[in-house]
Amino acid sequence: MFVPKVGRGPKAKKQHAIDSISKRKTKQTIFNKREEDQVERMRYRPPLRRPVATETNKRLLQATFQYKGGKCLPETGTMQPIEGHIPLQLVTGKPSHARQRAAHAAAIKEEEEQQENNRDPEQRRLLQMETDFDEIMDEIDDRKQFLDEMVMTYGSKEQSKHKDEVMAQIGGLVRRAKELDKKIKKITTNR
Repeated sequence: MFVPKVGRGPKAKKQHAIDSISKRKTKQTIFNKREEDQVERMRYRPPLRRPVATETNKRLLQATFQYKGGKCLPETGTMQPIEGHIPLQLVTGKPSHARQRAAHAAAIKEEEEQQENNRDPEQRRLLQMETDFDEIMDEIDDRKQFLDEMVMTYGSKEQSKHKDEVMAQIGGLVRRAKELDKKIKKITTNR
């Protein structure tokens, strides 16, 4: 009598993902593709450029024509070509650092002059007196130094010829200095 066999039956083969690919590439095809990709990556590509010229490009072209003997303009319209590089301020249109510092210094000086003009007349007069006093003291020191140099260079005989004249000058300067000192003290005490 025929009896059917019962059970699980034979085990099915395990399926892998690579087994489901119907057509595989050969090793040589893969290497050839990699070489082509490498060549494509390494090939020269020009940089991306904006189609419209920027202001800097326009200034550079203008400076080249004007200062480097550009061929676009007639000979009579150009200056002699300059040697070396075109100054950066011509290309960028911005002032150089030296000009910026000079403009800043001029602005500070102008501000100081405005502050001085805004001061009251008495304070300006006091500043002028102090400046004059300092100048007189410097002149007195110069005269004394002159006498000392005369002794060192020519001796006391030559010094005696000029000593009276220089001492008279020093005396006049000392009197002026004392007068200014009194006026300065008077103004400062009244404040």
